[in-house]
Amino acid sequence: MTSFGSSCLTQFLGMAIAITHIFSANYAVAQITGDRTLPNNSNVTKEDNTFNITGGTQAGSNLFHSFQEFSLPTGDTAFFNNAANIQNILTRVTGASISNIDGLIRANGTANLFLINPNGIIFGQNARLNIGGSFLATTASSFKFADGKEFSAIPNNTATTLLTVSLPIGLQYGNNTGNIQVQGSELQVNSGKTLALVGGSLQLNGGQILAPGGRVELAGIAENNSIGLNADNSFLSLSLPNDGQRKDVFLDNAAQVSVIAGGGGSIAINARNLTLSDASTVQAGIESGKGSVATKALDIDLNATEAINVDRSIISNTVQTEAIGYSGNINISTGSLALTSNGQLRTTTSGQGNAGDINIFARDTVIFDRMRSDFSTGAYTTVDPKAVGDGGDINIITGSLFVKNAAAILARTQGQGNAGNINIVARDTVSFDGVSFNLENISGAASSVGSTAVSTAVGNAASLNITTGSLFITNGARLVANTFGRGDAGNINIQARDRVVFDGYSFNGYSSGAVSSTENTGIGKGGNIHINTRSLSITNGAVVGARTRGQGDGGNIIVDAETLEATNGGQVFTTSFSSGKAGSITLNISNRITLAGTDPTYLTRLRQYTPVIVPNVSPSSGLFANTSNTSTGQGGELIINTGKLNIRDQAQVTVSSAGSGVAGSLKVDADSIRLLNQGKISADTLSGAGNITLRSHEIILGKNSSITTNATGSNNIGGNINIDTDVLAAFANSDISANSDNFLGGRVIINTQGFFGIQFRQSPTSDSDITATGASPELSGTVQINTPDVDPSQGLEQLRVNLVDASQQIATGCKRDDKQMRGSFIATGRGGIPPSPTEPLITDQVLSNWILLPEETQNQPRSRLEEQQTQEANSINPPTQIVEAQGWVINPDGEVVLVASTPTVTPDSSSFTTVPSQCR
Repeated sequence: MTSFGSSCLTQFLGMAIAITHIFSANYAVAQITGDRTLPNNSNVTKEDNTFNITGGTQAGSNLFHSFQEFSLPTGDTAFFNNAANIQNILTRVTGASISNIDGLIRANGTANLFLINPNGIIFGQNARLNIGGSFLATTASSFKFADGKEFSAIPNNTATTLLTVSLPIGLQYGNNTGNIQVQGSELQVNSGKTLALVGGSLQLNGGQILAPGGRVELAGIAENNSIGLNADNSFLSLSLPNDGQRKDVFLDNAAQVSVIAGGGGSIAINARNLTLSDASTVQAGIESGKGSVATKALDIDLNATEAINVDRSIISNTVQTEAIGYSGNINISTGSLALTSNGQLRTTTSGQGNAGDINIFARDTVIFDRMRSDFSTGAYTTVDPKAVGDGGDINIITGSLFVKNAAAILARTQGQGNAGNINIVARDTVSFDGVSFNLENISGAASSVGSTAVSTAVGNAASLNITTGSLFITNGARLVANTFGRGDAGNINIQARDRVVFDGYSFNGYSSGAVSSTENTGIGKGGNIHINTRSLSITNGAVVGARTRGQGDGGNIIVDAETLEATNGGQVFTTSFSSGKAGSITLNISNRITLAGTDPTYLTRLRQYTPVIVPNVSPSSGLFANTSNTSTGQGGELIINTGKLNIRDQAQVTVSSAGSGVAGSLKVDADSIRLLNQGKISADTLSGAGNITLRSHEIILGKNSSITTNATGSNNIGGNINIDTDVLAAFANSDISANSDNFLGGRVIINTQGFFGIQFRQSPTSDSDITATGASPELSGTVQINTPDVDPSQGLEQLRVNLVDASQQIATGCKRDDKQMRGSFIATGRGGIPPSPTEPLITDQVLSNWILLPEETQNQPRSRLEEQQTQEANSINPPTQIVEAQGWVINPDGEVVLVASTPTVTPDSSSFTTVPSQCR
């Protein structure tokens, strides 16, 4: 034979062997054969398309079967023909082949069926179940029983003496663990029963796993692990140790896991990594038209030691339309959780009953990212229209939470019931970033978190509570608490250890921020916003606001922080657009408030979009407690307590009323208040009130800055300005004014130690003025400036512009003449004059203590005679008058003596030559 022929034969034989292997595997799929390892062996006979399985070894109500291989071809049936008194059928595969099941498995009565094959199990597209009890398929190596015995599928451990009447209580995994695959199968057990698939790795590629009103257990278990099995008649559940190693579980290609029915129903999935993708669903709840007031759906529990990823898939627990009862919770415990591209967690009530909670514990991170999906992504609890019941809470505990690209966390009520609360606790960071394209989308067209009561709702929106290290709301994302119906809006509470940042706006106009709102169809009250942090930053058009468009009052805003910065259009505001009263703003900022700049995009965004998208009050950065021109409600108060208040570059602090309600008051208590470059503190009103009270150690205004109250409209008196400060200074046309355009001017009262650069004038000038103008000079208000009796500004000398040249004030030295005799001055010792002019003056004098008289004489009374003599001496010897020295003389001892009058001397009596007059 030629080498060519030999080569061809070799290739042919190789292909034949490979094909034979493939088809032999397929044929292995189509075989059920006993292994003769039991006292009473399993008997398998085939009749038409049915494998009849009889025999086996019975121990009490347990029936044991053992097979060399167990595979079922397409369309065939494996029929366990058991007696009616059998409760558990325990089946093992001791051979080396995978079980390929593509037909029907059935059993008599209500017996539970257990199938164990360590090599692996595949359920084909045509796999079905028809059994009266629960079904468990596993790739563990053995069943463990309460009496310590095992029923093992490992050839070396198949001793028949281990058969028992006890119920199985656990699964033991060996060194090699096979996988379980479901390939488009529809596996279903009867109502109230359990369907459990326990790998190795577990993959559901399409298909359905159904246990109406019962339980589904899916688990991926690694080698050499042991797990518990709880059996309560026909209801089975697993118990996994926290430290056990696990393997991955996959649901893809529209795989469905459901226990929804008329009540009950729970799902548990345990894995290392759990992935749901391609429109897969996990569903529990109460089915439409079923249930009762006592009915309750059970929980969905997802546990993954590393990660859970939900992509284009939904996990839900619902009370469906016209159903009655309570839905269960969704509980997630993992290292990290990601919901992407229409990945959703939902609890909903559409009937009569409460929705369940969503509870997430993720050790490291939680990420909700809509990406480019046209559908919602996030976590939602909802009370639907026509529903009667409360929505569930959303509770998230994690290291960091990131919500991006219009994903959302929302609790909403549209029916007769309260929305649930949202509670977020993140050890490090919470971040909401980005917007969507569809305004009608449930995400609110922005990455958002919050609670809403819509127009059909009777209940209240609930609270949003965030506790974290740092919170970032950026690029159009929002925290929301709204009511459109009869109920109240929820509160927004933020506790951030380090900082809170609201920044920017989206490409489609959305301002980042936190907003509590009573909308135009709402009659409930607005919710409050409370922020407690070290540093709060609101920048680039972002907002923190509470507004009312309906009958209810708007919410209040309270900020407790060390620093607050609102720049480039960043704002804190409360506003009333209707009959409701605007909320108040209270800022307790221990260190510094900085307000600066404007938002250059504001007017463009406002023209292009609506105030819902652009809720900002104006382009300016600042603090605003306002009412609109359509409002009848009262404006809110603005109260500031801080160390330093800096307002510059057109920033504003304002209370105002443009409607028929009165404006609120503005009160500031600060160590320092500074307004620069058109900084403004104002109170403007069409309907009265609007007073300003400032208390500070120093108040400085510069470069066209102002503190003003201004009343417009008929018969409106200008608001009052009360200033209490140590120092008031103003320059470059900076004014303090309490004016009224059409009536009586307001009152300005200033209590200060001194004021500089500003003064009272009857009308404004280009200088810095204090005014209280009215509609006419006769209607001017009053200005009262209270200063101490001693004005520190009096007696101040205006410094000369041209200083004296000291070099020209030194006398010209006299040339020494030989005829002149040199004088001398001698100082002995160091009692006051140093040896060198460069040395400091020092003295040898020391301090002496007071000397007291002896005790026996200190308190000794004087005699009348002594007192009389002292009085006489005082009357005879009047005190000597002290006269300034006018000159000095030398006494006979050569000492210099100062004298009160200068003696007359002649030139001859002096031994010194006369000094020229110019040298004196």
